Amino acid sequence: MMAHCTKFTIKIFNLVHICGRDMGIAEHMRTSRKFIAFILRTILKHHPTYRTCDARKDFKAQYGVTLKYHKIWWGKELAQNELYGLARHSYDCLR
Repeated sequence: MMAHCTKFTIKIFNLVHICGRDMGIAEHMRTSRKFIAFILRTILKHHPTYRTCDARKDFKAQYGVTLKYHKIWWGKELAQNELYGLARHSYDCLR
């Protein structure tokens, strides 16, 4: 940057991306249960019998992210609770 000017010039551009982990190699750190629930909510609304193992395959195919089974399971539980309410409240209706 020159002292008498407010403009600057980029002389070197390094295209190597070094922040975060690579997608698809391992579980992505920022993929939370809330994000998984947000994605699965629309799917579960139309397909209530959608399985966790199918969701795992779909996340890999659509987003290139390999997720652990239990993380998707908890995300699916969260989505189901948001759609249908807690399962323990349904047992109160049996009486």
